Amino acid sequence: MKFLRCGLALVVAAVVLFPLPTAARSDMSGIHAIVERVVFEPATGTPTRIQVWGAFRIGKAAPGGGAGTPELGRGYLYFSVPPVPFSCTGCPPASAATQTALYEWNDLKAVAGTGEAVGFGHRTFAGKLRPATAAPADPDAYPLGIGLFKLGTVHPYLADLKKLLP
Repeated sequence: MKFLRCGLALVVAAVVLFPLPTAARSDMSGIHAIVERVVFEPATGTPTRIQVWGAFRIGKAAPGGGAGTPELGRGYLYFSVPPVPFSCTGCPPASAATQTALYEWNDLKAVAGTGEAVGFGHRTFAGKLRPATAAPADPDAYPLGIGLFKLGTVHPYLADLKKLLP
């Protein structure tokens, strides 16, 4: 019995001193947001730029490739369609990257104003969060990553985002 208690104490100490990485640390998406509104540019036809307004947690890569200190804030992200990764004769007018971005932009529009938190982009996103007072200029290329997904109600980044809401 004493051996069992000693073993249990060692296991508890190991878990406390050396916790396993959480799912959030392995999350490759770089942008987590509660999207309040989306503005397509141009407003009619196929958009080439998008403003995504809301509360954001933007992961930043640290030197050496690890996760750095995230940027937290309210405002908007301003994107253009991603550059075409290749050119070819006979390719459809919209590249696969552009089409994927447009699908994700429509998903962002659908979740806007619902209060649901989403993740998208990639951890290597180097764009900037713009304050609400800044005029839209110089859009960042939309960062394709693992797609757009809902964070759910227990994601570790959800608390950071909710603190930013009015």
